[in-house]
Amino acid sequence: MAISDSVQAAPSVRSVALPANLYFTSIAIGGQNLVLSGTATQDGDQGIACVMANVELTNLSVTNLLELRCGDPRLYAAPIVAVEQYSSSMQESVRIARIDPITGHLDVGSVVVTYTQLSDSHLEIAQAPGCLWLYAPVTSKGAQALRISDATGAVLQDTVISPAMDRPAIVANANGLFLAQAGNSGFLGSSQQNTSTVIFRLGVGANQVEPFDVPSGSTFQGFISWMIGSGNSLWADVCQRPIGAIACKITRFDGITGTPVFATTDSEGNGGSGWVVGNGATGLYSTMPVGSAESTSYRVVRIDPNNGSVSTLATVMLPHFYNGNYEDGAQSAVVFDGALYLLAQPTGPAGGLLPGRLYRIALGGAS
Repeated sequence: MAISDSVQAAPSVRSVALPANLYFTSIAIGGQNLVLSGTATQDGDQGIACVMANVELTNLSVTNLLELRCGDPRLYAAPIVAVEQYSSSMQESVRIARIDPITGHLDVGSVVVTYTQLSDSHLEIAQAPGCLWLYAPVTSKGAQALRISDATGAVLQDTVISPAMDRPAIVANANGLFLAQAGNSGFLGSSQQNTSTVIFRLGVGANQVEPFDVPSGSTFQGFISWMIGSGNSLWADVCQRPIGAIACKITRFDGITGTPVFATTDSEGNGGSGWVVGNGATGLYSTMPVGSAESTSYRVVRIDPNNGSVSTLATVMLPHFYNGNYEDGAQSAVVFDGALYLLAQPTGPAGGLLPGRLYRIALGGAS
């Protein structure tokens, strides 16, 4: 069934089709603007261009389309970005790109870390106030975490991480970098171990990680479904196995003590979609398929940051193979100007992609 350019299900929900020649993959807040970024194949162009555009909030139309060099921070409404240089040897070099405040030109700095990219070892990135955190699981030193200045692109902190984890869930807030076991995480090399630690924290300026959330009892056999940081707080959905009887608790931590403010049973029972967006002031938001993961009907849910309760804001029809079903769905959602915006990437068979869509859900009452 086609999705029309109209209000859906409730007056608080609206969606529009995006231009068919643009393949937007992320949405972000840039000052007073909502920014889309992705790629486009222009008429007569033999390659793919990286593009960004603003969204006109009244009618959700795309404006101010701009083609930029791939790796330009403006594509992501960010002061700096990590640029990876791939090689046939699978040794990936990472540099920091920023806009020079004097010349206005793109400046790509020297290599800050080199890591081995394998199927289970990728560069992980987390944004925090004033800085960007990088986590590389396999380097010549072991696993490394780097803190990069937003203002200068300089390395402020370079710490070897032990135990080393592949594919961890990572976030950052004012208290440092947090790493946790995701559903497909593992410990690397000599770090392979059983541990009761759920979340590890690397403090600003610290020379090693420390256990953050260590529940009493036996070895932790679970995973973190999602984790998000804001200000002085951290929220995580902590799930215990075995599979088939997964029990998850939405948990909030304040400060650096690791003592839960609350641990509320996740009413969804399985950790939800694997991502959330928002903060302690606006609330935390995500989407949940109604029925199976192949469903096109989704509930937009709000998680109360003060007690962990989950409520439904609206039900929307989203495309088949909606990209928000995955852990990186957070790059396709943002809370801005009193609404939740969802970006659905183009979908469909090769050569016949359906255009992407942009959704706006007003943040009113929940049920």
